[in-house]
Amino acid sequence: MQDVLAGIRVVEVASWTFVPISGAVLSEWGADVIKIEHPASGDPQRGLISSGLIPGAGDVNFMFEIPNRGKRSVGLDISTDEGRELLYRLVETADVFVTNYLPDVRKRLGIDIDDIRTRLGLGCRHVTTLPSSRRSRWRRRSHRGRNDAPWSGSRSR
Repeated sequence: MQDVLAGIRVVEVASWTFVPISGAVLSEWGADVIKIEHPASGDPQRGLISSGLIPGAGDVNFMFEIPNRGKRSVGLDISTDEGRELLYRLVETADVFVTNYLPDVRKRLGIDIDDIRTRLGLGCRHVTTLPSSRRSRWRRRSHRGRNDAPWSGSRSR
């Protein structure tokens, strides 16, 4: 595979599989993908084996590893001012910002599309928020408060 996206940096604030798999594909194409996770709990998908919900292959959680392959991971608590400021500093160096958090959660955390564009100006060439279809009846509902990926269509802005 050619590194057609070499030199492109992606910052991903997402959990489970729907959006993280897109970051994995971008990394396979050569992009530098940085996954932001809470420093204590991480992506909830990490805990599927340790919780006993899914039998593992030793200590390997393939359900987490496959959609997160090729990425670097940074633990930040973006619900705090300090964590959010560190996230903004990372995003200032990015070409793409990807998230699957619901609109209300993004607004509360200060990472909705307007916050990112206001902070970055033209520095970020493309901001993607997935999924947040205006037609989705699940748009304001949440799955564990973070995303509605299993229920809605996707949208790119």
